[in-house]
Amino acid sequence: MNRNEISLRKKKLLDAMRISTKITTDETMTMLGISKSTATRLFIALEEEGKIIRIQNGAVLARENFE
Repeated sequence: MNRNEISLRKKKLLDAMRISTKITTDETMTMLGISKSTATRLFIALEEEGKIIRIQNGAVLARENFE
C-alpha cells in the first residue's frame, strides 16, 4: 500500500464523515472495500492527526473538522 492510496482512503472517509459526522467500522469497510483491521488502522491514523475521534464500533468527526 503506497502513501497515495492511504491518502485517498483518508480523504474519502473524511468526505463521507463531513456529511453525517459519524461512521461505523462496517460502513467504512464496505465503502472502502477494506478489512476490519485496515479500517481500525485508518481510524487510528486519523485520530492521531486530530481529524476524528474513535468511538465504539466507529468514529466521529473531530469538532474542528466540521467545516
